[in-house]
Amino acid sequence: MKQLLLVIVLSVFFESVFAQSSSDSVTLSVRRYPPAFTTQYWVGQFNNWNSSIWPMTYTGEYWIITRTLKIHTSPAPSPEFGDSVWQYKFFPPESGTTWLTDPLNPESNPNDNNNSILRLSRLFWFQFYGTEVNQQYTRITIGLVHANSDSITSIKFSSGITASAISINNDATANFNRQTRILDFNLSTPIPKSNFIRLVAYNNKGDSVVYSKGGYVVERMLMPAYAKHGVTLPSVASGDSVTFRLRVTGKDYVLLRIAPVGQSPATATPIVMKKNVSSAGDWWMNIKLAPGAYEYLYHNWAGRLNG
Repeated sequence: MKQLLLVIVLSVFFESVFAQSSSDSVTLSVRRYPPAFTTQYWVGQFNNWNSSIWPMTYTGEYWIITRTLKIHTSPAPSPEFGDSVWQYKFFPPESGTTWLTDPLNPESNPNDNNNSILRLSRLFWFQFYGTEVNQQYTRITIGLVHANSDSITSIKFSSGITASAISINNDATANFNRQTRILDFNLSTPIPKSNFIRLVAYNNKGDSVVYSKGGYVVERMLMPAYAKHGVTLPSVASGDSVTFRLRVTGKDYVLLRIAPVGQSPATATPIVMKKNVSSAGDWWMNIKLAPGAYEYLYHNWAGRLNG
């Protein structure tokens, strides 16, 4: 009989250092989208987890902070993740003492209180946020993080019902703020949330980075009677498969990511869950897993749902 292990995470704090030159530093902006209550703070290894020294600024739409962080530090702030990786969270004073994982960042550390992860040694897209009206995106706001010794030369945007049916192609370079490193792109025509979206950025070194989401095909199928909420362990009825079941409404699709303990499920290949035909909010999937301990999470591109 196969078993799953859900991991309880702990906290470990490290000392941080700040940037000195463009060759060993990265400037980035971090956003948070709660209502405008009290001042929000960005906390992490880079400021010794001090919950009061890095306040964020409210723009009228979101909270933002722009900072420069050093890369290739010695010793590495998170040696278990490799070079130039920092961990962080948000501190909203209205929550009391609760520090919050970044809902716009799919990667967190399950072995350290689900701290959000920044990997600053590479060109990458960061914190996708789509402004929604009637289940359609009207605007895309997303960070594009790169070394300060490099520069962005062009950004291309495309979208379609699926990845093979692209109907929109735009040059979005002019919408990139080179100080905050944020692309803020108003769509000329709203697109359904379920559409395939692709962003490609190029830098002056000829490197490129792709961000893609959506365009998934959801299979609609009657959910087995043996499927319990959460996880149902293998049985004869399930064909020796683990059954995952989640109830969430208002989603066009739900992705399931699974990884062996010690590997981040956020980076695992997503599995599109099946939608139950007999109820509006039930999603399920049977998966055969090798014996061992696993971690998993559910999400769509609005953020993590459960797990």
